[in-house]
Amino acid sequence: MEKQHKGKNYQRKAFVIPHDAYKTAKAVVAGYERLQDQNKGAYFITAIESALQIVPKEYRKGVMNKLVRDGAFPLDASRDTYYLWCSKYIREVAKKLDLV
Repeated sequence: MEKQHKGKNYQRKAFVIPHDAYKTAKAVVAGYERLQDQNKGAYFITAIESALQIVPKEYRKGVMNKLVRDGAFPLDASRDTYYLWCSKYIREVAKKLDLV
């Protein structure tokens, strides 16, 4: 049984995108490991991985852990920092998927 994600909305006022585009992009990111395991969705995998380039290297692991596995943010930066990068990342994924 797959773990259900709590649905935290990481959108910041400066990065707001349409709600349906946000939810779709976030769901695609949440399914990243499943897409890789099933060797499907090359288009989605490419969008997820290429969008990750906007996130500074030191925050990538924490952002992906939170969005894919609903894990905790690391303690190397504040939650606000990670929320900001989650917001920017999901917006970038939505752009890569031509949702906005």
